[in-house]
Amino acid sequence: MNEWRVIALGQAGVDFVGRELDTSLKDMRTFEKAGGGTPANTAVGLAKLGIPVMFIGKVGDDSFGHFLAYSLKSNGVDVSEFQFDKTAKTTIGFESTLDEPELLIYGDPGPHILLRKNEINQSCFQQKSPLFLFGSMTLTHNPGREATLFAADLAIKNNIPISFDPNLRLSIWPSTKEAQKTVKKALQKANIVKLSFEEFKFLSGYNETEKINDFRQAYSIDLIFVTVKNGCYYCNRSRQGFVKGVEIDAIDTTGAGDGFCAGFLYKILKLKVTGSRSLRDLSDEQLVEIGRFANAAGALTTMKRGVIPALPTFDEINSFLKEHQRE
Repeated sequence: MNEWRVIALGQAGVDFVGRELDTSLKDMRTFEKAGGGTPANTAVGLAKLGIPVMFIGKVGDDSFGHFLAYSLKSNGVDVSEFQFDKTAKTTIGFESTLDEPELLIYGDPGPHILLRKNEINQSCFQQKSPLFLFGSMTLTHNPGREATLFAADLAIKNNIPISFDPNLRLSIWPSTKEAQKTVKKALQKANIVKLSFEEFKFLSGYNETEKINDFRQAYSIDLIFVTVKNGCYYCNRSRQGFVKGVEIDAIDTTGAGDGFCAGFLYKILKLKVTGSRSLRDLSDEQLVEIGRFANAAGALTTMKRGVIPALPTFDEINSFLKEHQRE
């Protein structure tokens, strides 16, 4: 337990991605199986980029759950805190290949929300860790909500910076009001936050990107990224800007945000700026560099089916950036 590593906590599930292009779920005949789940995807994305990372989460004690454990482990993620539950089946999702993909998720209650506070190994947070990351899928119901917030408090207690990517799916929450209340509580614990523009609008009530700094200040966030279709906005204490992405022909857009998240966290970790003061003082040049790398990682993730198989390596991102450096 003495190894320097990122700690990721949250949901892991199996995605079945349609194989026929531009086809609805109703008409889809064949699917390709792949591991998924935002924190799990981000964990694999970081591991593929050479960052030591461990995953804390719960899946069903079934074939799909063991497939997920193998998927994470084979991609370099430490799964020693990966748990199997005999009372619930592993969450699975089916995804179409339309421009606006349909996504049907099965598994209620999913085993990820059955993770309990007393199942969190507190010694993981007492070791040297540069970052703790989590999402909102484990926040939808108790006991997973209590366990997730307990883990975040352990990170705060042990001076571990926190990254939060909600990846909000409102259909699985008891109500939109409860989603807003719970996610806003989680935002107050985070140093680094990544949101889609739709999530930003839902949580802030603002429709203008010029208001990102107001939102950041309201929750005392050190660094925030808001992704849009053609790039990303960044904002810390003294700087706010936009980094344009590269237009590509996407095959599967589901994991774009997870690839983006792994990309910007990788650059932040490499810059050794996870502390609050350092995050607040990142220069425009550094933030643009981080944004370009993250945009590339997100774009590359959409160019293959499934998320975990599509998450790029450093060499793939670097080659992509060189190829598109003038765009």
